[in-house]
Formats: sequence, structure tokens, C-alpha cells
Amino acid sequence: MNILIFGGTTEGRVLSKKLAEKKKAEDSITVCVASDYGEKMMNNIPVNIHVGRLDKDQMIQFIEDGNYETIIDATHPFATEVTENIKSSCKECDRRYIRLKRDEEKVSGQESDNILYCNSCIDAAEKLEALTRDSSDVGNSSDAGNKLRMLTRDSSDAEEKRKNVLLTTGSKELQCFVDSVDVKKLYVRVIPSDESINKALSSGISEDHIIAMMGPFSEETNIEHIQKYEIKYLVTKESGSGSGFHNKISAASKEGVTVLVIRRPDDNGYSISEVIDLMTR
Repeated sequence: MNILIFGGTTEGRVLSKKLAEKKKAEDSITVCVASDYGEKMMNNIPVNIHVGRLDKDQMIQFIEDGNYETIIDATHPFATEVTENIKSSCKECDRRYIRLKRDEEKVSGQESDNILYCNSCIDAAEKLEALTRDSSDVGNSSDAGNKLRMLTRDSSDAEEKRKNVLLTTGSKELQCFVDSVDVKKLYVRVIPSDESINKALSSGISEDHIIAMMGPFSEETNIEHIQKYEIKYLVTKESGSGSGFHNKISAASKEGVTVLVIRRPDDNGYSISEVIDLMTR
């Protein structure tokens, strides 16, 4: 069987490794990743690697040329455009499509008190604009903005000194935040690839405000970044289990930081164990 995996996520790497261990001699597994960094993260996994982004037409051609029978979508839950292209390509090529689902990571109890949920990056940027507006503007701001500010009114002296924003949403959606918030207040955490760093720089983020590190991050590392960069607001995607989401929330809760969580899209699919079961029956 020829299997094609569109990867680039932690669970995609785990699935690729497990399928490679279980595959029969006649099976072939190819993993598509977007960048050289993605290829590097697949080191020591015995699969074929294709590096480079594909649009829908290129996907169709690639699927047909490789005679792939099953296509597994292990892309990021927020990569909705890529997922739609993969689905459409499979439909046009009459191939089996399987969506690998990332497990959700629930937040409960006291940790949820400091969370604002947002429907999109634009929604998060608008809320952030209201939260970070200078206090001198409060009289002219909207009722919604004033209500948002009420969430962060009670804070310690140390927290009051903080005024900055930590963006942990990746490099692709930076521009909407740069357009809404004073760029001098923005710190961004991106993977240490030239592409991501250059996107941050081209968006107007200064080099000393770019944290180029590979996650997921521990609670301790998140606290270190919050304290070092005087973070008052943290923006994250509701990325699910294995992404370090819970560690961000718990660190922010301990440090009195308000978290803006961008809700994940509806994402029906199968877990890693379920996909392996489907492929090895």
C-alpha cells in the first residue's frame, strides 16, 4: 500500500514513526512537509520525505504520480485551507481520506478565570487592541473595551509594571496583531526557522522581540518568558494535547496574565491509535 501523510505536527511525526514500524515490506510511506525545518524534525524516521508546499492542483498531480491509495491529513488543526485542499484532492482523485485529530486539552477550575475566548485571530487582535489601549483613552473607548479591561484591573504591583504581549500563534497571522497593537509591546514566539523569523521581521517585529525556540514549552519556561519580557497578555491557539497549551494556561494563571485563546475549528477525525488500527487491519 502506498500511503501519503501531510505532516508538520507532533502527532504527525508520532504517527509516521508508528506506521513505519508496523508497515509491511511492500508498503511505502511518504510524508509531505512544508519546509526544511519540517524535514529536519522527521530525522531518523524511515519514510520518504517531500519538502515544499503544494496547492490543490499540485496535490492532485502528486497523488496521481505516486499512486497513493490512502491520504492522511496530519496538518495543524488551524491549517483549514490546507485541509480543504487535501480533502478536495482526495475527492477528485477518488482516494481514501483520513483526518488525524489532535486530542483536546481541557482547562478547568481557577485556571479558566483569566481566559478570554476568541473566534479568530482578527477577533483576538480586536480584543487585544481594547485591552492594551492607554488608560488615557478609556473615556473614549467602547463599553466592550472597558469591560475587557475590568478583567485585568485587580493585579499586584509587579503585574502592574507589565504592559507587553506574548504572541504564541505562529508567524502566519502576525500582521493582524501588528495592525492593531503598538508593535513595541509585541513579543512573538516562533519556531527557529529562517522562514518564520523573516516573516516576523517583515511584519515589523524587531529582532530583539523575536523568541525563536522549538516547543512545546514547560510551565517553567513560559513563566520565565512572562517575567523576562514583562508580559501582561498572552495569545495562543486552542491547539490541543501535546502542543503545550495547558502549560501556557497554568503559567499565565500563576503570573496573573490574561490569556486570549483562539478557539480551534471543528475538527472531526481519528486519534493516532485509531488511524493505526485503520491502516493495519
